[in-house]
Amino acid sequence: MARYERLINDAASPLNGAINDTVTSITVDDGSVFPSEGDVRLQIDTETVIMTHRTTNTLTVVRGADGSTAASHSDNAEVRTVASAGQWDKVLDDLWAGASVRPPHIVQNEDGSDLVAADFSWVNQGTASLSDTAYGGLTMNIPADSGTDQRLAYISAPTAPWVFIGHFMFGLGYDTTSDWGSFMIRESASSKFYSCRFGPFGGTNSLLIQAFTSPTSGATNYSLLPMSENRIWYKIEDDNTDLTFSHSWDGVNWHEVFSHARGTFFTTGPDQIGLIGNGGGGSDWHIHISSFHFE
Repeated sequence: MARYERLINDAASPLNGAINDTVTSITVDDGSVFPSEGDVRLQIDTETVIMTHRTTNTLTVVRGADGSTAASHSDNAEVRTVASAGQWDKVLDDLWAGASVRPPHIVQNEDGSDLVAADFSWVNQGTASLSDTAYGGLTMNIPADSGTDQRLAYISAPTAPWVFIGHFMFGLGYDTTSDWGSFMIRESASSKFYSCRFGPFGGTNSLLIQAFTSPTSGATNYSLLPMSENRIWYKIEDDNTDLTFSHSWDGVNWHEVFSHARGTFFTTGPDQIGLIGNGGGGSDWHIHISSFHFE
């Protein structure tokens, strides 16, 4: 489910069948004129709706948006893109999450609601902590430790299929020889989890996919990619058949780095998703999560 405002040029298609004032799935003659991702404002007669997803000619919509009233509409009523004050307010919110802070700084659950630190639960927390920032995003503080201790902060994963996109960066105190951090998906019944994270490996900063049987055990390593930056976009996809991990430098162009069948490591599949950190270095450190959302 995409949760960002999408601006497109004028596009329209007639309703394919009358609708009442409560349905949230509508059909048009030609859905291809609308994007398949992003929140798009549409006008039907005097009602504004927000299209949150499109599959072929079927649109999933939020009714009665921008102060309009949900109403019944007849077959062949025109469904057309529209600009509104609410749309621009949302665009500005997406672009500027606080004074002079650049995007994305979007931390949201799969229903589009904002997430705060208190919404996350912990596995093997130790003295690690998660805090909200004044300008958007979260900060995960990791204590210095040794061995294989992984600190996990999680929320419930959506019902598959889903796509998660996240962006993070290391903060001050990062030890370039031992510290790791980023995102993870976990199967609570088995305690197993995959991590998709960034950190040093063999003296080189790298993107590494790992499979853990517990937060205090060693890992099976997959898909090691040397990286020169510590600010990276990640995408994790669960299509109910495969689990796919990708990375990007800009959040737009993606490179798939690893994929496993859903049952290769897990028994049923991930039911938790969140953050992971390991403070193997000699000092406390933190990572800043500027984006955590689902599409």
